[in-house]
Amino acid sequence: MMDFDELMELLRQGFQNQSPFVVYHKPETKEIRAWLASEARLGLNDPVSEPGFVFAPFDPGSQTVLFPRESSEILKAQWTAEDKGSTDPAEPPIANHPLQASGSSSDAGRSEHVGLVQETIDFIRSGEATKIVVSRREEVELSDLDPLRIFRTLVQKYPGAFVYLWYHPGVGMWAGASPEVLLKMKNEFFQTMSLAGTRSYKGEGEISWGAKELEEQQLVTGLIQKELKPYLTHVGRAYDQRAGQLVHLRTDISGKIPAGFAPGRIIERLHPTAAVCGIPRDKAMDFILKKEGYPREYYTGYLGEFLAPEDGESNLFVNLRCMKLLPEQQKAWIYVGGGITAASDAAKEWEETVAKSRTMKKAFS
Repeated sequence: MMDFDELMELLRQGFQNQSPFVVYHKPETKEIRAWLASEARLGLNDPVSEPGFVFAPFDPGSQTVLFPRESSEILKAQWTAEDKGSTDPAEPPIANHPLQASGSSSDAGRSEHVGLVQETIDFIRSGEATKIVVSRREEVELSDLDPLRIFRTLVQKYPGAFVYLWYHPGVGMWAGASPEVLLKMKNEFFQTMSLAGTRSYKGEGEISWGAKELEEQQLVTGLIQKELKPYLTHVGRAYDQRAGQLVHLRTDISGKIPAGFAPGRIIERLHPTAAVCGIPRDKAMDFILKKEGYPREYYTGYLGEFLAPEDGESNLFVNLRCMKLLPEQQKAWIYVGGGITAASDAAKEWEETVAKSRTMKKAFS
């Protein structure tokens, strides 16, 4: 196992040489793992079937990228609480004048997003859908964008999330700290979850969830049950899950894959989930692509190990709480959104996205 700083330096050299890689930290573990890919499969359209690290977009018809296991070097390093790196608090890397681009936290950005949410509510109340997840992206100008420092900071701040930094010279660079499992598989058994509803964490005890959050959680859980009904063995009760300064409702779901059923078909039934798209999926997807006003790309897609070496284990996560990094331009795109139902309030939905963007901006501190 490598020294953590040694691994970071190796990845820094790889980035300078434009070599594809991913480095990540699984929830509540002490290990950092990196894949150095000598090749990548781009544009996969069929369900994933080859062992490797997969990076998939929100729209299943767009370009999925796979770092094949057979042509990747996998390195490991030990993470400890002492691995804090060096930052100067007197010189914060966020510029004093972040760019006020479309979708930012400016007054114009607020007006635009509130208008989108209200249009979504009206569409749902017309009977066309029961839930749609709409989002925005916020552009942040940085005075010193160091991707590996961002990764290190995310691991420090969100040890209970799947934290990653992913790079391919033809696709770009992404980083994130996702609280949501898409699918875990080992042998013939699988686990997934429904995650919906969001509240700011203020250190209080048990949270009293409103009718809107409870309805949203039940809708997401119900769709997963519908899609995977023949294979389910357990559906748990909803409980609170903290993710940084946010709290969500979570329900754990597990099942068994029948003999001869390709694991990739389970992914196909789940993605995109109701937690990132909506119900019904086809109408929600069509609404998002037409109305959201920007390309999500890999935001609300999924990523992770597919049929990893350890007994064919898969660990896939929804790409939430993420950002696209543009080091050459010294800026980042932060992506945030929320589930909309007929009971939603447009102004409150805006505030929820502000809280979520604040969570990601902590990566720059």
